[in-house]
Amino acid sequence: MTLHHKKCPVCGTLFTSRAIHCSESCKMKAKRQKQQTDTHQYLRHTPLVQFILRNAIRSGTIAILQGVDLQALSELVNSSKHLCWQYSSAVHISHYVSAKDRGSISPANLGLWPAQLNQQQGSVSLLNIGHRVSDRDWHNSSFFVNTPDEAWKKLIKYHGRELLKISGLRKPKRLDQFLSLQRRGCKYSFSHIAKLSEQDFSTLLIKHGLKPKLPVEVPENERVTKRQLLIRELKRQISLYPHLRAQHTSVLAKSIEHYDEIAEEALSLAIVHKHNEALTMLRNTEKRSQNQSPKAWRDTEGKFHPVINPTHAEVAEIYKFLDAPDSEQQRQIAKFWNAKPGCTYDIKLRKVIRTSSTYSFF
Repeated sequence: MTLHHKKCPVCGTLFTSRAIHCSESCKMKAKRQKQQTDTHQYLRHTPLVQFILRNAIRSGTIAILQGVDLQALSELVNSSKHLCWQYSSAVHISHYVSAKDRGSISPANLGLWPAQLNQQQGSVSLLNIGHRVSDRDWHNSSFFVNTPDEAWKKLIKYHGRELLKISGLRKPKRLDQFLSLQRRGCKYSFSHIAKLSEQDFSTLLIKHGLKPKLPVEVPENERVTKRQLLIRELKRQISLYPHLRAQHTSVLAKSIEHYDEIAEEALSLAIVHKHNEALTMLRNTEKRSQNQSPKAWRDTEGKFHPVINPTHAEVAEIYKFLDAPDSEQQRQIAKFWNAKPGCTYDIKLRKVIRTSSTYSFF
């Protein structure tokens, strides 16, 4: 029998054995390399690393990580994911000093804001707080990145060891289901699984006899309202920057006396350091009274008009059918909203039209 020469995939030595590797040491080295590749593959898809890569591409440099405590950053990212679940809506990690103004991703430069507030603020930086990247690091060409792959390679090169030491690192989404798929003979890599749409991923799970994972409902006692989220951010800014205490606490104290909608708007203004505007608004709006029923809107003459607020079940039923094609369901929605002063529902456009120019919900 003729034995053909083979090349060892680890060391490149030619050998004639039927084995894949030329020696036991090369076999163990290949095993360690595979484990390291798998670790890096999973690490790349963790929420922390995905956040770092997105911001590195936006800034064009990995220098945004210089001097950053990755353990503290990991805890902040974990908090944002948990708050998204509790708040049942998007919570954005916002920059105090924007990426446009060379803002770093140090936890001292990041806040947890409702998505709408972050989008309204855009790339405008806040004054007297935050953290900027130094001129030397910002202009260092060795930190420049243009693609996610390039950013990943430089992240591992400069911060790989520190990343592997982080405790409490949040697992990548779909990792547990990916391992179950592997046990059932699925040959796809985790990178491929992570990029699938929700529909394609559910189809793949069903094909291999697995049930798609259902979202976990938030217990009533763990839910976070928008007002609570804004108060949390104000308190965090005070702890990071004590010179803001007097201005923030004045808005916090005044907002207690008002209904949610007004308080939320005032707290949002305080977060972006428009304290005078927030206090003026609170002074010029009617305070909440224990003897009065909640007021829903006010007309152009400044008069308040009470309405009956819908129950949680009614709201859930409305939103359940907002996009329903059935005209009868749309008529039911229209009937509900048309009963509200200052509102009318357009069946063709499928949206609520506010007929009062200066109304505001509480």
